[in-house]
Amino acid sequence: QGRFCAAHIAKPGSPSVYKGTIGASVVKIFDLTAASVGVNERTLKQKGLPYKAVYNHAMQHASYYPNALPIHLKVLFDPTSGIIYGGQAVGKDGVEKRIDVLSVAMQGGMKANELADLELCYAPPYGSARDPINQVGMIAGNIMLGLMDSVTPLELAEMEKAGTPVTLLDVREKGEVESGAFALYANSQVFCPLGELRERLPTLVSEGKLVSGTQVVVACKSGQRAHVGARMLRLSGFPDAKILTGSFLTATVCAAIGQGN
Repeated sequence: QGRFCAAHIAKPGSPSVYKGTIGASVVKIFDLTAASVGVNERTLKQKGLPYKAVYNHAMQHASYYPNALPIHLKVLFDPTSGIIYGGQAVGKDGVEKRIDVLSVAMQGGMKANELADLELCYAPPYGSARDPINQVGMIAGNIMLGLMDSVTPLELAEMEKAGTPVTLLDVREKGEVESGAFALYANSQVFCPLGELRERLPTLVSEGKLVSGTQVVVACKSGQRAHVGARMLRLSGFPDAKILTGSFLTATVCAAIGQGN
């Protein structure tokens, strides 16, 4: 702001214009880094703005390269216009880089789906062919095109509290389910590994475990398999099937801090 004032003092009528602040920030907490930009979900709710929240838990670089670690990324956007409202991320490496990219995208007026097209540096030690930012853009694009819809664990918890009937389809593998189950909708969960879903779907329908016309939310560990499962359902008589964005990883955190109740 001081520079803008100085520019106008040095040359009256300078085209320099202060465009505001979007609050890009970062903090180190022991071995974790947390960063954010823009507004959070609470602010959007208070203002009554339409939005979608998507979660992504991709690695900070190629998963096969040593020391790959997840970045837990959340991005908020308008599902109609694509305006990016903000984002938050936490992890041990590469966190601030992604929030910096998101900050530049917001200041440049990019839409959420356009994040998928960003060309970012790629080499196995530094990133993946599809960066976490690219992946968030792909998820947002699917939602904006109507190819997919999603609910967050917090929204699902609110639906359960309100008594909204939902079938939670868990497409994780048996070993994953045995190591930890979803706390939400415990009495209306259906388990079917993704690799078996196409073959078993007619049976699940005939047995009444999945009923056409009812709300089905598909979940997995992080959301990728849930997307594939939900697409199968949408093409098989369940046009309103949704994914649980962030799935088990996000739902577990929400439950641990008490926000899932």
